[in-house]
Amino acid sequence: MDKSFSLTDLKPAETALPTQELLHKRFLSIARLHALFHTAFLSFLFLQLLSLLVFLSHWSRSTISGMAIAFFFLSLFSYVVLTFFLKTQKEEQLLSLQKEFAKHYLPAHYAEASLSTAAFLAEQEAISYTCSFLGKTFKHIGEKAKNWLFWKTFFRMKELLLQSGVENLVTLIKQSPTESSLHRALADAYTQLSFLYLPEFSPLLWTPSFYRSEEIIKRFSYASKRAIEELHIVQSQVGSSPELLAKIAELYRLQGKNKEEITQYEALLELAPEHAPAQLRLGILYFLQGEQAKGLALYAHLHVNYPKEAEALIEHYDSLIF
Repeated sequence: MDKSFSLTDLKPAETALPTQELLHKRFLSIARLHALFHTAFLSFLFLQLLSLLVFLSHWSRSTISGMAIAFFFLSLFSYVVLTFFLKTQKEEQLLSLQKEFAKHYLPAHYAEASLSTAAFLAEQEAISYTCSFLGKTFKHIGEKAKNWLFWKTFFRMKELLLQSGVENLVTLIKQSPTESSLHRALADAYTQLSFLYLPEFSPLLWTPSFYRSEEIIKRFSYASKRAIEELHIVQSQVGSSPELLAKIAELYRLQGKNKEEITQYEALLELAPEHAPAQLRLGILYFLQGEQAKGLALYAHLHVNYPKEAEALIEHYDSLIF
């Protein structure tokens, strides 16, 4: 690949939209089939358990009651075994779907297509959880049930798309190591992947323990570190910009590294002194670090030029971390 390669070369082919919608349609058929299995089997188990509780006292013969209890546990065991089997099958189906999706694109087009499709799935996921047709009484219950049935399938499909996009970009970078547009695209891919591992970017109504697992924390740490490193590479190639520094600062925020985040926002304000969001966030960080004088200096500036941001900032005056 020659050095004339640019970010415009990463745009997907004209078939991107129909291919994206086709993937979504086939993905939903897989997700719904597995959701139907869980719904049907759990309903069957619930009815069995209910029957046991209601009729057990009326079954005077111990043989009948014993057979009923044994059948319930046999059904429960069958559900557990089938769940493990279908979990493996679902992984194979999703991986096959991702590979088939990749065949529609040239290597230079696939990364952008996979990232945009992952974002499209995230939008569709949020829409799919709505249950407005149930009315206010059962709406919350229905949405939670949909969350439980579908979220892991959505999560895995998005992860496969993003990971394959990262792999594709790494391959392109090996062919053109100094191309800044490729490093910028890879930084965006790693950033999107790191967001996937954080509950604050999830549309779920609750936070599953899955997000607190050691493996997911490890994946987030790796993806966010790589995103920052790629952004630093872009910075060394094309220089700093407010947009670039804001992206790095946001990743440090997600990592919980206040001092590193402060450094980025201070550099950003040197380039764009009137950047109100940066002033607000930096002022909050100063207060968190116990640097009230610096925080109040930013407050004074915001109070004159951006009163709403100033009001939001002063609410954090007593936010010192002990």
